[in-house]
Amino acid sequence: MTSLNYFQRYSQREDHITNNVLLMLRHLYRESPRKLEAVLNELIGLEDSILTIGVDIEQQVSTKHSRPDGRISQASIDLRIEVKPHSGWNQTQLENHANGFDESDGLNILLLLSTDANPYFGFSLADNVNLCSTTFEKIAEVIDQPSIIAPHESALREIYEDFYDVLVANDLIPNPYLLFAFGCALTMEWNIKNCAYYEPATRPTKIHVLNGFYGDKAIQAMGRANYAIIAEFENGRAVDVVKLEVPDDKREGFGNLSNEECLVWLNEMEYPHALDGQMRVYSYSNQNFVDMSTKKDRFLKDTKGGYQSGVWLNLKKWVKHIDPQDVGLLAVGLAGRKFGNDRGFSNG
Repeated sequence: MTSLNYFQRYSQREDHITNNVLLMLRHLYRESPRKLEAVLNELIGLEDSILTIGVDIEQQVSTKHSRPDGRISQASIDLRIEVKPHSGWNQTQLENHANGFDESDGLNILLLLSTDANPYFGFSLADNVNLCSTTFEKIAEVIDQPSIIAPHESALREIYEDFYDVLVANDLIPNPYLLFAFGCALTMEWNIKNCAYYEPATRPTKIHVLNGFYGDKAIQAMGRANYAIIAEFENGRAVDVVKLEVPDDKREGFGNLSNEECLVWLNEMEYPHALDGQMRVYSYSNQNFVDMSTKKDRFLKDTKGGYQSGVWLNLKKWVKHIDPQDVGLLAVGLAGRKFGNDRGFSNG
């Protein structure tokens, strides 16, 4: 397991995503081979071909001709993964992959990972090859179970949250009810007053998902950003615009903001801290931002501890009957309700 790099060297988006998926699987294996085994078996879904990861250590096992005192054995598995950050497959490429397995008595599996839940395959397979497919949404769902990440496994939970962040940031998990709650304990009043949020530009953008503002054990505001500006700051003032980020559905209204307009807006606000370096600043309009800071309006966290780096929530758990694009109605539906260990995902 030495050929998988922590620090990515790839220029293609597909290769970056593949690297992150494999790193997540390797983290599971290092925590326990049984975790990886459980995840892969659920993803593959082959009732007659159950994967066994790692070695079996047995005592006094009879063989055809003898009964040795002990045996250490390992099942033969060749599982190959093909990743596409979109739907649609190159049938010729897949057929070549499927025909590339050696003839053996082991378990040969070609697992396809994409955003397509029901892909079409127009070719036949050899008897010793199984072709399976799954989605990024499914792999995230399967890993996010108490049986895989127990409540006390905080380090593994942090790794998973980062992995999930990568999937969402790359639009690989389509869910309009997804919310990322920023940690705003020290800046909540400023965030609500200015309908804005700022963070270091090195963090993955959350421009494509609903944003929550978390502090004092509750989400106290929500919004869908019109745009985010990555800018160079010196002593609390924006001096240069590096990049303008705009969601696809708002590109007509905000995609042509000039650098001058961006700098004017950025410097109209007085920041609580003297910002330096590249920062990302999110802007929300009054129509897409809701103040929930009064106690009766808050979406409450009912478990101990806080979120220093933010948290993902699936609001569908609580407000599936509400249009996810209507931030005002979502806020009304969430007021006074509670989340905690249950963050709204199907098994978590």
